[in-house]
Amino acid sequence: MEKDTLHIEQLSQLGLEFYDNKLTTNGLTPKEKLINKIDDEINVVNQRNDLELKKRIKKIKNKDGEIIERSINEIRFWKKRKNEETLFGFNIKYKGKIVKFSKNDKIIGFNTKDELIDKMTICRNYISDLNDSNTFFEQIDSSKNKVNVEVSTTVNE
Repeated sequence: MEKDTLHIEQLSQLGLEFYDNKLTTNGLTPKEKLINKIDDEINVVNQRNDLELKKRIKKIKNKDGEIIERSINEIRFWKKRKNEETLFGFNIKYKGKIVKFSKNDKIIGFNTKDELIDKMTICRNYISDLNDSNTFFEQIDSSKNKVNVEVSTTVNE
């Protein structure tokens, strides 16, 4: 036995019981989780007058070790685009990661709040129509050990 290594068999003999280490999310499928995230984001947009990202204060350490306050934008599905044909762009996100609809990084463009809601609804309905076992959901399923999932699904406007 390696130094400082514990073995299940030995601990079991000491009366400990072990179970599979699976996080529970109230029994939701990856599809349901993603749809809920999109619904939440649509609700946030509906409650806003405009699409300006709100600022929040974050405390960080600078290179001298001093704690300073820094103003940063909130994290939303959308952001302003610079020097592009559309004013804004959005991606569907889950736990801070972009959900890819294609192999390449793509962003969906829009110009107004209503247009954003319409396009997020199109994505939501498209995802809702997919089978729960579609490989698309592997990119957000924490039980899968895949890091980079290539998905051939595309959304056309």
